[in-house]
Amino acid sequence: MFVQSLLPLGGLKIGNVWTAIRIVNEEVMWHKIVWFSMRVSKHSLLAWMSILNRLPTSDRMQRMGIRIANCCLLCGSDQETRNHLFVECSYSKQV
Repeated sequence: MFVQSLLPLGGLKIGNVWTAIRIVNEEVMWHKIVWFSMRVSKHSLLAWMSILNRLPTSDRMQRMGIRIANCCLLCGSDQETRNHLFVECSYSKQV
């Protein structure tokens, strides 16, 4: 029955499937900063992952059970976390 509701007379439409399966949430306040019309997709993805703290930093990978060096690959002094990479890292500050 679900599939039949997605099949209009012209056949299966991807837009209908997407509308049926997606979860609609409230728009977050940073939406237009990341997802705007003239964006570079890889920059938007990086910004989105950073905001959600989903970057594959060493602290997150260790929590997932992946054995990896604990220190920052840029400065070598502290643990590599999102905040360290973008705010605290001495190398990032110089760049």
